[in-house]
Amino acid sequence: MPITACATLPTFFRQPPADTQVYLYTVGVGDNKNAATEDALSRLSLRLSSDIEASVHSMINTQRDEYKSETQSALYQQTHQLARPFTFNNYQIARYEQIKGQHYVLIHVHKPSFLADIEQTALNLLNPLLIAQQKYQQQDNQAELALSQFALRKYQNQLFKDAALLDAFNYPHQIKQRYSQALNTAISAANQFNYQLILPEELSFLKSALYPFHSPIGFSSNDKLLTVFITGAIIESAEQSQAARKLSLQYHWLTPQGKMMLLGHPIEVHAVGSQQDKLNSLLVEELKNKV
Repeated sequence: MPITACATLPTFFRQPPADTQVYLYTVGVGDNKNAATEDALSRLSLRLSSDIEASVHSMINTQRDEYKSETQSALYQQTHQLARPFTFNNYQIARYEQIKGQHYVLIHVHKPSFLADIEQTALNLLNPLLIAQQKYQQQDNQAELALSQFALRKYQNQLFKDAALLDAFNYPHQIKQRYSQALNTAISAANQFNYQLILPEELSFLKSALYPFHSPIGFSSNDKLLTVFITGAIIESAEQSQAARKLSLQYHWLTPQGKMMLLGHPIEVHAVGSQQDKLNSLLVEELKNKV
């Protein structure tokens, strides 16, 4: 940027304060004050995501070494997209200036409150899974305890990112430990069963998005068989002169007593595009975010 252009920018925008123990600082610019605020918070999200990327991969490396080699690719696939928007509930606009139609803001985010929110968000995901595992253990329901790994692995990516961020700020937490303990509990139960996945041929294009179910951890060649069925329906339509395709999926599992049970909740994904042959690829990408 030319020196004359830089000189017209607010000083707080060119030289924002460094983060402190109490505040995280970020700047933004936009066509109005709200747009500048959104830009500032987006910049902070990107900075925080970039800072924790290496830590998340380190966690995955540590965890994958605990399991069989055939599970490594499945664990890695869950970290293919690390950047994500954070929710900032405790921020204030510290400085604001308008120059030549552009709006500039300096925002500070209260760090302790933000980190506490991150921890609580992670626990809100993890605690219901831990409670469900406790119920299965009390009932000696080893089958559902083994299958609980799929729900746990669904949230692994976000939980590890939250843990990495808290670690970066030396914020004490037990997210990693509690997650690993829960996953090990599921794996120990899985050792008692053999595993089979049944996926209709017409849905085979979804295989890359269903990696947890294709790469379960801990199951053995035991005579007791756990079978997971994935069924679905594809509906073709058109939206605004473009092809549209909706996919509905449902998971079931067959108990050792021969009873069919629901596994998780139904999933729906939707794709719209001008090229029919690319709709399935769009469905796969959408599904990856939900499995």
